[in-house]
Parts: sequence; C-alpha cells; structure tokens
Amino acid sequence: LQSLIADSQRQSACFTSGVTRINLVLNSDPLSCSEAVRICRKLNDIEMNVTRVILNKCPPGENSENFDPVLGAYPIWRFPISNTGLTGLRALERYLQCHPGAVAVHDTLAA
Repeated sequence: LQSLIADSQRQSACFTSGVTRINLVLNSDPLSCSEAVRICRKLNDIEMNVTRVILNKCPPGENSENFDPVLGAYPIWRFPISNTGLTGLRALERYLQCHPGAVAVHDTLAA
C-alpha cells in the first residue's frame, strides 16, 4: 500500500509541476471534438490544465473558430491531412521544412 501511495504522489507531482504541459491531440471530426470537450472538463475538475489543442488531419479551409467554446479557449494548432506519416518529432520537423506554413495556429489567448 505504501508503494502505491508513493507512486500516486510522484505522478501527482509530475502533473502539477509548473513545467508539465498537456497537449490534447485529436482529429477534427465531431465525435473526437465532443470527447475532447469531456476530457478538458475532467482535467479541469482535477486542476490539470490543457496547454493547447492539436487538431490532426484537418481538411483544407476548415475553420477552428467553429469548435466548442471549451476547445476554443485554448491555442489550437491545426495539422493538415498528409500522405506522409507524421509520427514522431523527426517526421514532423521534416514535414514542416518541406511545407512551410502548413500548420495554422489559432491562439485566442494572444488576441
């Protein structure tokens, strides 16, 4: 039991640390957005804040301002649909070098 308590305290310390960032990654379909809203609310209930919302596989011209206000309260990074696998930091960096301007950032907090 003491081991479980210690593990729980370590995890809590990680999630409440000032350096911890939670990026909520989802596809831009309505079901994923609905689930993301539920996740944001649950995280807020336990005082864990989302840093940004990252939308995967966004169709061209999709407007991120039309999302639920819960998601719109966070900076939204939109990644377009890609034929290239974008798993991992190196793949993302390569993609961004080849496609400058492909990622759109909508930051309501900076406005």
